[in-house]
Amino acid sequence: MRKVLKITALLVCMALVFVTACQKKAEEKAAEKAMEKSIEKETGQKAKVEVNKKKIVVEQEGGKAEIAREGSVELPEGFPKDIYVYPGAKVLMSFTQKGGTTVTLATNDDLSDVAASYKEEMTKKGWSLETSMKMQQMQMFGYKKGNQEVTVQIMPASSQMAPGAEKAKTIIGIVVNTEG
Repeated sequence: MRKVLKITALLVCMALVFVTACQKKAEEKAAEKAMEKSIEKETGQKAKVEVNKKKIVVEQEGGKAEIAREGSVELPEGFPKDIYVYPGAKVLMSFTQKGGTTVTLATNDDLSDVAASYKEEMTKKGWSLETSMKMQQMQMFGYKKGNQEVTVQIMPASSQMAPGAEKAKTIIGIVVNTEG
């Protein structure tokens, strides 16, 4: 009798895990549909949204965005190899469209160290520093190489600015414009 109760209890636990997983999957699907409708209403274009535990992916004609929910997403396919990516930084978000790419990175390193690294490493990679600006705690650099322009913004982290940044000290925004 005890063996039957143990097996029954185990089956009930497994069923609860399955039901919970299905509920989460149903919640994700509902969120996907709501986001797709909202994006279509705002932009007039259909969107394909995929929500899972690790990330949210939004695809529209001519563009794709990935937003990390847990951990990090990958750099987008085709991200220029000659653009410095801060070592150990997590990719919180990427957005690609014709003519450009935007990525948002997060690191636990100090803003001043990150900024110094970008100034040094981008020029080592053949980029010309065209503009440099410092406003309060934010630093911004504009680089040019051939027909490409890159803007790097480095600022203190804030979870309001980038989901997933609550444990980071510094946010790095990189905007690549390949139409020149």
